[in-house]
Amino acid sequence: MKYSIDKEFIDRLLSFISRRRDKLKVAYTLLLLLALRVNTLSQLKLSMFDFKRNLLIIPAEIMKTNIDHILPINEYISNLVKEYVSKHNITEYLFPAQTNPYKHIHPNVFLVMLRKGGFSKDETTVHGFRSMLSTICNDNEIDPIGIEWYLAHYNSSSVSRAYNHSQGLSRKRKVLDFWFDYLFN
Repeated sequence: MKYSIDKEFIDRLLSFISRRRDKLKVAYTLLLLLALRVNTLSQLKLSMFDFKRNLLIIPAEIMKTNIDHILPINEYISNLVKEYVSKHNITEYLFPAQTNPYKHIHPNVFLVMLRKGGFSKDETTVHGFRSMLSTICNDNEIDPIGIEWYLAHYNSSSVSRAYNHSQGLSRKRKVLDFWFDYLFN
């Protein structure tokens, strides 16, 4: 899980993302802003986005933790996804496979494209985006529970989960707001 928190690296990464074509640009942006696991990202469906409530609702069956994961999305993400969907007539998978629109893109595509974009294995991995977010947010004293929940790290006991069904949306929104501002302002 190589990653960097160096400002020059982040600027290079953002430049790389901005130069991608629509599908990869949207995918990398979501990977970076929402800190999703690549396997989860590749299986996202349009139906998982609730644009009225500004939420991404990821069902347990595609989550590593086997727990539903709800993330806030901001106006930038909402507009990015809506524009992409309308341009490409997306109906099911947000990132369909190139050869079969009824299947999702293979998760390895994102690492391959990162390598082709000039990022070495010693520099970063796609999963390293999650480490980058966690490190920078923690260094800036963002709520550690909010960060862990944002990353879908629900480390509570089964007894605790039986009583606490909170998705911590306000905590997660603070993480997204900070992270978005850190990257783009």
